[in-house]
Amino acid sequence: MKTFLICFFALSLGTLSFAQQRGYDSCRRCFPFSKNVRYNEASNPDLTTITTADLHHLYYYWDSVYVVHLADGTAYVKNDEQDVGEDGITTSEANGYGMVIEVLMAGCQPNAQRQFDALYGYALKHHIASKNPNDGFTSPYLMSWKQYDTTSTKKDEKDAAVDGDLDIAYALLLAYVQWGDSGYYHYLNAARETLQAIVQYETDVVNLKFERGSDDKLDSSKPGYHFLRTSDFMPVNIRAFAACGPKDSVFWNGFLKANYDRFRSIQSNEYGLFPDYVYEEKPGTDFVITEQNRHLARGQHLNDGGGKRDNKYGANCGFNACRVPWRIGLDYLLTGSPDAKAIIDNINGGIRRYTLDTACLLSNVMLPVDNGDTSAHHRYVDSASAKESADISTVGPLAVAAMADDDLAWRSRLFQLMTDQRATMCPNADPNTLGQHKYYETTIRIICDIIITHNYWTVDAADLKNVDR
Repeated sequence: MKTFLICFFALSLGTLSFAQQRGYDSCRRCFPFSKNVRYNEASNPDLTTITTADLHHLYYYWDSVYVVHLADGTAYVKNDEQDVGEDGITTSEANGYGMVIEVLMAGCQPNAQRQFDALYGYALKHHIASKNPNDGFTSPYLMSWKQYDTTSTKKDEKDAAVDGDLDIAYALLLAYVQWGDSGYYHYLNAARETLQAIVQYETDVVNLKFERGSDDKLDSSKPGYHFLRTSDFMPVNIRAFAACGPKDSVFWNGFLKANYDRFRSIQSNEYGLFPDYVYEEKPGTDFVITEQNRHLARGQHLNDGGGKRDNKYGANCGFNACRVPWRIGLDYLLTGSPDAKAIIDNINGGIRRYTLDTACLLSNVMLPVDNGDTSAHHRYVDSASAKESADISTVGPLAVAAMADDDLAWRSRLFQLMTDQRATMCPNADPNTLGQHKYYETTIRIICDIIITHNYWTVDAADLKNVDR
């Protein structure tokens, strides 16, 4: 294991030529790993069977397998999921996750800042402004949502995806608090430029919702303009954006409130879940899954081709919405938000009812909507086979949500399920089973482990004010 780590670090240092232009060795770490962050958690925070050592092992495995360093000093997080396509190598979502992980693991990973800058350098190099100059884009701060291998005849996708850009902007704020401006990039300025581009090209500022990406924002007559992807609501990120200044505070706090109101109206009454997509039939007033949604979603290719089941119409809780319990659960853990707690309580109670207090049915919580059911938009669930193994991209976020729940048996069951799955995800795992987990599950697992082991911290206004400019 030691030999592996030494070789990996040497490789990292050898490829990051541009990083040597800044004084990395003298940089500060304001939040060194392990942080032991205090959460607004239910009783018995030590209940988890997931340890910081487990997180170390999984991180170094992920780092060695999924962080790909290039000769120009940049790096990307390899996305090996089916929906990326034969020649696809990464997405903005993957790089956004990677940048957040590197900041939070600083101290565990001595070269975290170098790797962070390498990932951000790749994002800048693959921005959308250079891909579609005729569409009016003037900002180089939004990353093309999918990139292809250099040997492919295909070019980077011309539009951006807001989820990746939101995490990239958030990661830049974390980096500024963690390292100041001691790296290759000026993180705070880069974060503000990215946020400005997100508002301009990926945000409906009238109805206070994120578009799925830059292409939807271009033309309000397109059906895609009216879709909302539920996993794009990231309350912790939004609170950090609000900390950037007085004007930012007014806009983003209003955005946060509007979306918590929105999410209460679309949450499943029966199981507490959310659909992957919502069609805003009457913008700003009505958020339901309808036959019109199905027809439009079919035309907008809202199927989840990378999942175990075809999420045909986006009206199901699938491999997008599975992240909602983590995003909203984290907001409660870090801030104690009553809006987050109300939604998380519904998720915890509803999913327990759905699984009948057994974790064997959590592998694919997708629900086709019953055409004849007028309240169908309040269900979103279909029974999964009891023989299926639990999917970490579903169980991990539910475990984060369970940290706010007083049902210790339920929380223990989810934690144990994640511990059991770890045997197929770590460097010393059985090689016959290690490959069954790809980028998406492994990366979400790391983020959830960071939260569960009390190592996830965030940005507030005092952090941005007190760090040297």
